[in-house]
Amino acid sequence: MKKSLLVIVLLYWSTLSLAQKIEVGIKGGLNLSKFDQLGDQLLTGINAGAYALVKVGKIKIQPELLYSQQGAIEDVTFISPIPPGSLAVKTHFTTNLNYLNIPVLLKMKLVGGLHFLVGPQVGIILAAKNHASTNGTNAVTEDIKKSVNTDFSAVAGFAYQFPLGISIDARYLFGMTSIGYFSDKNRVIRFRSAIGCLNWGFKFYAMHHGYKQR
Repeated sequence: MKKSLLVIVLLYWSTLSLAQKIEVGIKGGLNLSKFDQLGDQLLTGINAGAYALVKVGKIKIQPELLYSQQGAIEDVTFISPIPPGSLAVKTHFTTNLNYLNIPVLLKMKLVGGLHFLVGPQVGIILAAKNHASTNGTNAVTEDIKKSVNTDFSAVAGFAYQFPLGISIDARYLFGMTSIGYFSDKNRVIRFRSAIGCLNWGFKFYAMHHGYKQR
């Protein structure tokens, strides 16, 4: 993880030294997340942070620093063979993960204010809790931070730049590495993150060439 962060920092600063234009802004939005090996239910969360847009020639690179609420929801039904007949036990799991996400995105203009976004992302785990309840009762909360891994993801999406520094983007994050696993008597399943995001941004500062404010 430290090597990955070092590569990102070195890439950013080397790009910054060649920059013809730099923009700085804030952004935030909505996350809908799940784990790829679990059910289709989506956990709702938020993301918020800051971004910089660095332009070198015709290339635009957008590094971001985002606090992100993500995770998954899963309902599991166990059949317990308790006399006089079988008993269905339904357990509801909610896994809440808080990450510090650092995407570095290539921003390519398509037409007008429409852009395509693509690039890698590193997610550093800040907090992780798993909540479980059986048949709607007996709620249990467990701290699982030590068992959750750094999240290496790929990001792809679209952004639209409006006048007055306002932007909106929709993106999809798909995990490239496992962030954890669960097991039973017969199998071990490793899962990756899958997140859809809708974000708003606001540019409040811009510098050109000799770093003069616009």
